[in-house]
Amino acid sequence: MEQKKAEETHNVSHEVSKEKIFVVLDMEEKKIQALKNDRELVPFNKKNESSFLKLTNDSILENFGSNLIRQYENPKRFKVLEIPVDSLAGAYKSLEQLLQPNPPQEVIQLADEYTVKPKIKDSDLKSEGLNENAEKKYQYIDEAMVNWQEIEEKTGITRDYLARKGYLDTLLKGGKTPDVVPVKLNLGQSCKFNGYARLSFKIDKSGLPYLDARTPKTAPTLDLPYYGHHFSAEDKKNLLEKKVMGRSVFLNGTNGEKVKAIIGLDPVTNEIIATRISKVFIPDEKCNVKLSDHEKEKLREGKEVRIENMTDKNGREFSGTLFISPDTHKVEIKFDSQDLFERKTLGGIKLTEEQLERLKNNEVIKVENMKNSNGKPFDRFVRINTETQRPEFFKFNPDSPEDNREIIIPKFVSGKEIPAEDFKKFAEGKPIWMEGMIKANGEGMDRFIELDTNTGEVRYGRTLEDLHMTLDEKMEQKFEVPKVLLGRKLQPSEYAALRNGQPVKINGLQAFNGTKITKWVKADTKSGTLKYYNENPDISKEKNTIGNTSKKEQKKGQHVA
Repeated sequence: MEQKKAEETHNVSHEVSKEKIFVVLDMEEKKIQALKNDRELVPFNKKNESSFLKLTNDSILENFGSNLIRQYENPKRFKVLEIPVDSLAGAYKSLEQLLQPNPPQEVIQLADEYTVKPKIKDSDLKSEGLNENAEKKYQYIDEAMVNWQEIEEKTGITRDYLARKGYLDTLLKGGKTPDVVPVKLNLGQSCKFNGYARLSFKIDKSGLPYLDARTPKTAPTLDLPYYGHHFSAEDKKNLLEKKVMGRSVFLNGTNGEKVKAIIGLDPVTNEIIATRISKVFIPDEKCNVKLSDHEKEKLREGKEVRIENMTDKNGREFSGTLFISPDTHKVEIKFDSQDLFERKTLGGIKLTEEQLERLKNNEVIKVENMKNSNGKPFDRFVRINTETQRPEFFKFNPDSPEDNREIIIPKFVSGKEIPAEDFKKFAEGKPIWMEGMIKANGEGMDRFIELDTNTGEVRYGRTLEDLHMTLDEKMEQKFEVPKVLLGRKLQPSEYAALRNGQPVKINGLQAFNGTKITKWVKADTKSGTLKYYNENPDISKEKNTIGNTSKKEQKKGQHVA
């Protein structure tokens, strides 16, 4: 009703007009201008209406609009709108309201519908590591940039604790701990805090990861505005019952811009959370079912989409409801509980009736010889997450006591089967030598390996001494890095990365002639010296390797010919 009233008030039609004009909003200087030709702008008012550039051809409109928006690369300051000519009368008044401190929500919504959104090309998706049928799953946190020592000193949380709980991998993939963990904040002699919090890594302005701890709330605070949005009675009902609001709204951004977002509740802490629509990748298909434009638009509006006949990796059919989760910032599936158990398989393995019953009762089961997406076998402990109704996989039994974990003893490590004669020794936590293992990048490797009988994790080492060193000991052993380089004090992340043999780009180094310079720095552990480069030495080395390989292939081809 409010939407209809707003449309009548501003006389802005949703019908597609044959003639359209382009309008540029300068949010910083509070100016509204219309395009007079391909170069000139004139004030957007009725007096200049006869001079506005009018376009009719759909393909020309699309190309012209995309080119125009690229001229205004600052979306926080500029907005480019495509206005139908028959809507100009109402647009004059409506757009003026956008420049006010708190424009009406319905005016923002209408302006968003007319905002030019350049068509994303397939090549643009590929450049970001995406394609039409793929979803960017993880934003990995570089562990070398994590200051574990400071985290332990300030919170009492150690890396080993997170690994034992099975949370470390999730955190480094940009996710949150599935539950709260004990936190002991030490803010000095006069302030200490003991409690529980849900953890995740976030990135600060300098690009460094920090541990974000959120304590649970007994109930969310929905009576106060959230970044400018006031919750309606229906909003509150949906949030409390479904954990999502069920619609998208515009929120106040940090720099005064309006951000279209979806609001929900953190399922663990009851905290109000939101995700920008622009940050969520909505795939063209989900579980082998192609999504229509209407279904994708419903998802962008924060609504649920019911999908039938989806298939898992093993070709089993199931049905469920798609929605954008503010908790994971992705399109998630709310499974039908009966469908989850009707599939009766996990990783290609048919579950017994006893296993299915135990899963229904939220018990942990052990499933062996499953296959991952690459066809490699693996064993895991499994239980159903009560919030998402999806299976969770563990290398140890999460219900077993921490001081006596029941763990998975892998039959394969890095794509290589453990030899029968070494398996007993490996299962006891003793080191063995393995050849022909495969790294994640496809390269082969030979290493000593050892099973951690507390966590189920496998450690690797070039030597037995290297195998048994802690992470800090390995860094210390590799190279002793000075804390100050050429008058520039190293940040903890820079220091840790250099100790770990990684190249680091360091700004603000003091040259001997008094000027400030920028260099790539890397520790040469063999010679025990630091080396300086004008470009990333690892990338340069990779380019040379590729070049040499190409030359060898060319020579080989010439020889064959």
